[in-house]
Amino acid sequence: RDWAKVISTSYSLLQKCANASTGLVPDWCSESGAPQGDFYYDAIRTPWRIAWDYVWFGRSEAKSFCSKIASWINTKTGGNPAAIIDGYTLDGGNKGNSLVSTFLGAFACAGMVDASYQTWLNNAYSKQEEMVSKSENYFSSSLKMIYLLLLSGNMPDLWADNIPQKFKLNISIQPSNA
Repeated sequence: RDWAKVISTSYSLLQKCANASTGLVPDWCSESGAPQGDFYYDAIRTPWRIAWDYVWFGRSEAKSFCSKIASWINTKTGGNPAAIIDGYTLDGGNKGNSLVSTFLGAFACAGMVDASYQTWLNNAYSKQEEMVSKSENYFSSSLKMIYLLLLSGNMPDLWADNIPQKFKLNISIQPSNA
């Protein structure tokens, strides 16, 4: 398989559907890159995934993608991560109503690609830590944990040689007394 081609094609599609000013991508897009939707709950995972690509592999495309979003959200919120809301139109208009860790963590991850966003990253990380005890739905809670793993440098490499390749379960099944 030609993974380099898959990566190149994926970044090309992201570039086509991203808003030129904000860098935000839609929840979905057509094969040609035509946006379908706003920057909402499906699209929010994109900054995290692309930041992860930068952190692990240092791809320049990842840095460019995340830098545009980090710059936009930093300006949009005046540098205050507590001002993030849960949804935006592609041109940066407000779609959501309140701060949730799903959006906060993804925007924090976008700031990981350049030292110029260090203050933003520190503030967003601190706010994300504050939200750890906040009760949220399964989706938000799961992403909160995954974002914090990447932000703290503890995202495991699931391809590493130290992961067992074979598992053996010793299960004792007791017959029911029905």
